[in-house]
Amino acid sequence: NLHLLTQTFSQAPHASGTGQINGAWPPHTMGMHPDLDVSVEIALRRMITLVSNRVGISRAEAYMLCALAGDLRITQTVNREKGVHMMIRKALV
Repeated sequence: NLHLLTQTFSQAPHASGTGQINGAWPPHTMGMHPDLDVSVEIALRRMITLVSNRVGISRAEAYMLCALAGDLRITQTVNREKGVHMMIRKALV
């Protein structure tokens, strides 16, 4: 299950996991932007928010967890927009 979010760190819509721990998908966030580095930053910031809210830890602690256990993957590079998604194991959140 995916939800469309429209007001997190940018005006562009993005997909994010539902947060259901028993769901088939690991928690994930996406970033889309013409600059791949900015796409990474967007996906990371969204994951920090997701982890911080879900686990009840500070954003700094969530950043450390993402840095150690997050998995960034390139989603799209063929169009004007570049896409990145970040995932983290369900067992950690």
